[in-house]
Amino acid sequence: MKPERIKKAGYTYLNVAAVVACLAVIALILVAVLFRAPGEDVSSVPSEQASSAPPDESSADDDVSGAESESPSGPFAALTELSVANTQVSEGDLILVSNENTYAHPDPDALTSIFENKRGSYKCGDTAGLAEERALDAFNDMLDDFYAATGRGSVTVLYGYLTPEQAGDRYNAASDKAHAAQAGGSDFHTGLSFSLTVYPQSDGSIGDGSYAWLADNAHRYGFVLRYPSDKLGVTGIAPSDGHYRYVGRAAAAYIYENGLCLEEFLDRVEQATPEEPLRWDCEAGSFAAYFQRATGETQTTIRVPASLEYSVSGNNRDGFVVIASVG
Repeated sequence: MKPERIKKAGYTYLNVAAVVACLAVIALILVAVLFRAPGEDVSSVPSEQASSAPPDESSADDDVSGAESESPSGPFAALTELSVANTQVSEGDLILVSNENTYAHPDPDALTSIFENKRGSYKCGDTAGLAEERALDAFNDMLDDFYAATGRGSVTVLYGYLTPEQAGDRYNAASDKAHAAQAGGSDFHTGLSFSLTVYPQSDGSIGDGSYAWLADNAHRYGFVLRYPSDKLGVTGIAPSDGHYRYVGRAAAAYIYENGLCLEEFLDRVEQATPEEPLRWDCEAGSFAAYFQRATGETQTTIRVPASLEYSVSGNNRDGFVVIASVG
């Protein structure tokens, strides 16, 4: 019996030794892991451990529909899409109205009375005259500054908005019908134009003397001469020193500085794209403009700046002008 007990004890000692050896190896591994030097290469981490990291959120499978599109060139960091109704081709400050591009105001009842909202710096010859509110606000500012600069309060508004019937009467009374606006083709249908004169006439005439201030400064308020004396071949309408049209400050500055009429400005913009826009600097800031043609039956998707202030106007022909402030 005694030899048998000795044999069992031997096996017990061997088992204990094996356990101790295993624990020592494990301890060495733990020490190596816990006290690994900073910057040590960890590229040998088993793939099972590496796969436990969270998936990359920028995976190519992510849905990016509706995201802003990067502009390959030009002043725009990114562009986004805007859906506009095709009826808006005939809305905005840059609509072109002529005998070839007729127009009917969509809501004359929404126009503002010039007489009831005028200031003391000018007169009204027609107490029933109407205009778009934004145009009248700018006109009031312009005439206030004109009065402050010249001391003359004789500028008189003959009329603003004209109905097709009123425009037709003026056409019938015109001595030069070849260069007169017909019913539907009058710029005064927009509610953005003002016909001016000086009263009494002994005080002078629009465009001469002190009143030349208007032609020199109207662009600062968003106005341009609609029919300049040297643009008959472009506009087809007899020149007028007293016809001022509101187009917004950015467009007015470009038109004035480049000696253009509205038709010529639109022709230039319609050659521009978001990637290669028409650009200019003026007192109001830095601007870029381009054209988007109307497509589809009822809606058009146009590209507009994603993070800049911009305006969209129809041209009353075939598309939309986008003007963005870029500085």
